[in-house]
Amino acid sequence: AKAAIEEVEGAQLNLKSCASNYSPSLAGQAFAELMQLNHKPSVILCSNDVLAVGAIMQARKMNISVPEDISITGFDDIDIAEIVTPTLATVHVPHGRMGQAAAGLLLKMRAGDTNNKSIKLSTNTVLRESLRYYP
Repeated sequence: AKAAIEEVEGAQLNLKSCASNYSPSLAGQAFAELMQLNHKPSVILCSNDVLAVGAIMQARKMNISVPEDISITGFDDIDIAEIVTPTLATVHVPHGRMGQAAAGLLLKMRAGDTNNKSIKLSTNTVLRESLRYYP
């Protein structure tokens, strides 16, 4: 953990954004483009787990080791995050509670209550093998 902290403290933040549809193959193409940059990324943060799996698959095709050469993370914590190798670090979203809260909000709105227009739910980070500094 100390080495990770030292690396982060000495690093300069260099962000590059890529857009991709909800497709593992397009995520793989975006990953390949990022890996052609002069300053290759040390981590890829994907907007969902499906795209992260596409990036992992492309890394494998390019003989890039996850997490030794690059860390990859997702968002959602869907079942595939635990099935893919290496297992995917991600952000857990409480989909069940989200659906229940949305249904409750819609029922209140239907009954004329328009006071509550948003609901905040907590997420949490799930650390798994796709992180270089996996605990």
